[in-house]
Amino acid sequence: MDYTSFIIGIIGSLIASVIFTMAAYLISKRFKKQVTILFNRVVDTGMIYIYNNQKEAIDDIKRSFKSSDEIRIMAYRGYSYYTDTGSLRFILKDLEKWQRLYFMSSDPISDGKVNYIIDRASEVTNIDTEEQQHYVDEVKHGVKILASIAAKNDNIEISHHNHPPTFKIMLFRDDLYLSYLSKDSRAKNNKMYRYRSGSDMYKVMERHFDLVLKGSRKSE
Repeated sequence: MDYTSFIIGIIGSLIASVIFTMAAYLISKRFKKQVTILFNRVVDTGMIYIYNNQKEAIDDIKRSFKSSDEIRIMAYRGYSYYTDTGSLRFILKDLEKWQRLYFMSSDPISDGKVNYIIDRASEVTNIDTEEQQHYVDEVKHGVKILASIAAKNDNIEISHHNHPPTFKIMLFRDDLYLSYLSKDSRAKNNKMYRYRSGSDMYKVMERHFDLVLKGSRKSE
């Protein structure tokens, strides 16, 4: 065997090893997820799965969205839903005629009360140095964008809440996706929890959503 053939053989072996390792990792990760989901269903914990972050849950969120006739979203800035690069933009963009969406985002108008979006803006400033006023301005801009979207679609109802920055809710027919806001990180980077409909957590968050919605301000 000449030197060139020897080198090619080594490189080929390394490439094959890398491919095998990556395939094994992906298969084991997928297998682990399915086993976890099956276990939670068998023991009836109500929880289906815990994702490391929002990005990891996107594919499952899309499937839940496509099978739901009614969707209820409680967000804060709502950036992931209405921007062209937002990972959750399909919820507003791809809504079918047979679907109805109730969407709540933060209200930048305080009316003399405590405005929690200001509190969140202060936290975000400490997280990644985004200026507080820039965050508030984005919320105000988002309110206008959401209003324009709703004006073109009678199946979308937009409201604005003044709720403490604690957690985000996505309620679908069969699933609840729940993520939390913390002082140290963006919500999209925190874990996301998925619960089945009929579970205690689903019922509590469904009730919570409806109560917050009652006190929210309708989009103008």
